[in-house]
Amino acid sequence: MKYWIDHQQEFNEAYTRDQVQYLIDTQQIDIQTRISAEEWNDWRRVKDTDFDLSKAKYRPDSDLPEDWVFSLRTFLEYIDSGWFFRQPFSWMYALIAVVNLLFPLFVLYKAFDAGMFDNPNKVLGAFIFLWIIMAFAAWFSFQLWWDRKFKVVKAATGGDRFIAIPVISHFIQTTGEWMGCYIGFVGFLTALTAYLFVGEDATYIMYQMGVEYLALGFLSIMLIPFYGFMTVVFARAIAELLGALSAVANYTRKR
Repeated sequence: MKYWIDHQQEFNEAYTRDQVQYLIDTQQIDIQTRISAEEWNDWRRVKDTDFDLSKAKYRPDSDLPEDWVFSLRTFLEYIDSGWFFRQPFSWMYALIAVVNLLFPLFVLYKAFDAGMFDNPNKVLGAFIFLWIIMAFAAWFSFQLWWDRKFKVVKAATGGDRFIAIPVISHFIQTTGEWMGCYIGFVGFLTALTAYLFVGEDATYIMYQMGVEYLALGFLSIMLIPFYGFMTVVFARAIAELLGALSAVANYTRKR
């Protein structure tokens, strides 16, 4: 299908869909640019089509010039474009990633404050091993959230009517994967290592590390992996349900 662009003199020929998408991605045209197609009987703004707008240039639907002043109207248009939901979530993902990366340092501080390094060598050795496990998990969590911060901005497009639900769905899915892997992996290895090293004194180590919620005794070794797995499953199920509802609603609107 051929497309025509009603925007300045340099776009005076017919374009393919891929070519129009390239112009959008490289911000040579913005979401307010009007385009027409062979199968349409009118001109439509890019934001009202099914093109991918994740990299599109935002411009308010207004007669004001490019250096428009802030107003209620432009703010509401910014919300309707979808960036109001997607971009802040991307920033939040980055913040969570950094917090995860710093978490082992917090655990180390709690251990110093609780006098962990005054304990016998056996207990100290168990703590060091457990801290290495947590540091590895923190690095994994950082990569997970940092990777997803680029994907959440594609959870919805400016042409969709329902744009908040896909973002919330993406957040629920990512949170579930993060918590499930953290609980299942770190919880299991922490409980197993602690009880192999120091037996019943493992509960004491958990409290000194500031992770007393893992101090469930030997039961932790058996139950925590199950908790982690079920966290991932239920979070994914809720996210897929929300995603399906918004996808059906958006598709129905465009028909």
